[in-house]
Amino acid sequence: MSVSAQVHLNSAFARGLLARRPDVIAVTIGARIFVVGDMIPSWVMRHEIQHVRQYLRYGLFGFLARYAWYMISAGYSRNPLEHDAEEAE
Repeated sequence: MSVSAQVHLNSAFARGLLARRPDVIAVTIGARIFVVGDMIPSWVMRHEIQHVRQYLRYGLFGFLARYAWYMISAGYSRNPLEHDAEEAE
């Protein structure tokens, strides 16, 4: 499935949200990808585009509810939404 997204480089939103996670450089909400710096590596773009596909599949609230539940119950390393996005890298 081909998808498109708006990419926001040097995003103050991303810097604020990810301030305690220096290992994470982007966050996706809906079809918008917010990036901490002034570039996004291609593998990160593929990862974030997979999250856009997940938003399209589950809807905004469906995705956020699933993501939150997986983070609380399983943690990042066992979050199936992250595993799916990692396979797209």
